[in-house]
Amino acid sequence: MNHLTLLLLLLPFTLHAGARVDQKSLSYDQRGGQIVFHYTLSGDAGERHTLRFGAALNGQPLNPRSLIGNTQNILVGEPQILVWSVTQDYPQGLSGRFTFTLQSDWEQSHHYPFTIQTEPANARVRIMNITEPYRPGMELPDGDYYVEVSAEGRDKWLEWVKHGGQTTVKEVALSGGNEPFTDPTTGMTFVYIKGGRYRMGSPTDETGRDGDESQHWVTVGDFWIATTEVTNQQYRLFKRDHDSQEYEGHSLNGDKQPVVYVSWEEATDYAAWLSQKSGKSYRLPTEAEWEYAARGGTTTAYWWGDGVGRNNANCDGCGSQWDNKSTAPVVSFKPNPYGLYDTAGNVWEWTCSGYDSNYKNNTETSCKNRADSGNRAFRGGSWGYVPAGVRAASRGWSDPGLRGDSHGFRLVLPPR
Repeated sequence: MNHLTLLLLLLPFTLHAGARVDQKSLSYDQRGGQIVFHYTLSGDAGERHTLRFGAALNGQPLNPRSLIGNTQNILVGEPQILVWSVTQDYPQGLSGRFTFTLQSDWEQSHHYPFTIQTEPANARVRIMNITEPYRPGMELPDGDYYVEVSAEGRDKWLEWVKHGGQTTVKEVALSGGNEPFTDPTTGMTFVYIKGGRYRMGSPTDETGRDGDESQHWVTVGDFWIATTEVTNQQYRLFKRDHDSQEYEGHSLNGDKQPVVYVSWEEATDYAAWLSQKSGKSYRLPTEAEWEYAARGGTTTAYWWGDGVGRNNANCDGCGSQWDNKSTAPVVSFKPNPYGLYDTAGNVWEWTCSGYDSNYKNNTETSCKNRADSGNRAFRGGSWGYVPAGVRAASRGWSDPGLRGDSHGFRLVLPPR
């Protein structure tokens, strides 16, 4: 047998009618792969009890099946021996901190180990109707427990779990996986983007190309991204009195229109607010993440092809009813292959990256902090910008404090 470290926790085991394990009589010894327990019940003469034996290793419940000795109809005052053949149940051997319990089936309040096994393994478990924080193998009295299991990108599981009479091990596999999910506070939908290596920027012969779009290979990791730009309605959950104003009599303030007149700093504050509300880690996308998602796996100037066409986006010359008049309500145009709306036109979208015209120092794959100096990059073009500006590779930049009628944002969520 592998090295076996035993730590027996001797607790007063209260039994029915005042019977209990006589602490002076309770002892154990290890014989090879077996653990031998000696005990005597104390209580009223002639009284008999049925006992239940439990074991845990480092707080995780074990399943002791190979027991030798009687646990039924135990007579008070009569010395007893109970043998557990550990190596028969666990041939590989066990090493660690052991806890053993002897409990009576007649106890008025049973306490047994309680464990929730989750998929994914790093899911958060909370028992909502008790104050004690959950930990695997915690001993709880008989009863019903309202259990919440949650993980980023998965559907929350919330159900009553019945516990009593024996160790409870409940398996919970959260649904969702990489399926789209909706943030409950804002109603924003997020889709999962599998990362990869792609050629960022534009070829030298692309119509409308600017000099800051040099092509280069970039690798991005996996991330979640909102399918739409943040709307006025969603932003006002954070800042109730926000005003997106109007343009030449056309309102920019509709609930479903993208929020504008939001600086980079305010967009970053919104991400921090939603992170605090949700317990997640929302932020603005890097410039590289933004272009990777906006392209939707394509290599053309626009995700739908090399020409702007008509009514594919909202820009000054895109052929939509909102061109050069106002923002369009989100989801007014068809989505790109990744399910994202308005990555071309409608509003420029802030990224978390600093701007460098030559993509030096990997600025496109990193985020700036609030205290960092320099301009910030934004992407996507806008309702008042020419078609060349809504190409996937087109870039814009400004001071992080800028507010304008063409500047909004969307959020991403990195995986844990």
